[in-house]
Amino acid sequence: MKSLAIAALALAFVSAGVAAQQQAKTVATAQGVVIQMTHRDLPSGKPTPSGTIYIQGGMMREDEMDERGHINSFSIVRDGAIWDVDTQARTYKKIDKASMQQAMAQVNAMMEGMKAQMANMPPARRAMMQQMIDRFQGNAATAATPPVTYVDGGKDETSGSYTCHIWEMRVGDKVEMQYCVVPWSSVPGGDQAEAAWTQMSAMMKDMMSTVTFPGIAKMMNERAKAFSDPHGFPVLTREMENGQPLNEDAVTSIQKQSISADRFEIPKGFKEEPLTNGMSPMGGMGGPGGH
Repeated sequence: MKSLAIAALALAFVSAGVAAQQQAKTVATAQGVVIQMTHRDLPSGKPTPSGTIYIQGGMMREDEMDERGHINSFSIVRDGAIWDVDTQARTYKKIDKASMQQAMAQVNAMMEGMKAQMANMPPARRAMMQQMIDRFQGNAATAATPPVTYVDGGKDETSGSYTCHIWEMRVGDKVEMQYCVVPWSSVPGGDQAEAAWTQMSAMMKDMMSTVTFPGIAKMMNERAKAFSDPHGFPVLTREMENGQPLNEDAVTSIQKQSISADRFEIPKGFKEEPLTNGMSPMGGMGGPGGH
């Protein structure tokens, strides 16, 4: 479910942050929830370890595994921020409203620099740059984006021991994601999982207020709205491409257990990187087409 985490650069905790911190003080000793996931590539069907999600005391951690089952990155949600940790590089980034505001300032500066350079570009390159600017600013027909909606898929499926109901995230008339959900009350620690999801949704809405480009803000706000009401706990998340399933993440186990506090800490010796590291003027975070 790294889709949750990136959903992650777009996720936010701030408007619910104070309440989350107060909750953490009162329930820090309560048992948490550990969710094991398996990733499956489609249509090859090859299963690989996907990751583990930990929820306790108003905090959340999501581990991403490599094919050998080793943790190659993880994200922590606590104290009104997301901490995105790269275990290979031994670095981390703090993602909160303040860092997003700083990132937006840098993107604005990049945009102004690109505008100044466009006059000296070949026509094809200049047209591509103009389309990118229009997409960000949402001020031209080339920037038009289809609406994002979250609708009842109208069918049930079986995932592991669960019978779940399909909800779909659609971009225009195309299905981009499918979520097969069960009632929160039907899974161990479902109340904690639901609270974490609610806080993540509040984060999304608040962080989106920092986005200064109307075209991007519209798209991200629609995704945030769709993400905010999953109608239950997703035991199966499926990514779609051109109407066909591309890959899926399935819950293999959910257990209530006490989680060590250091699970939600940044490892000692890791260095902080600015959120804007890796930012490209052509595609935001991660380069062209980046998230």
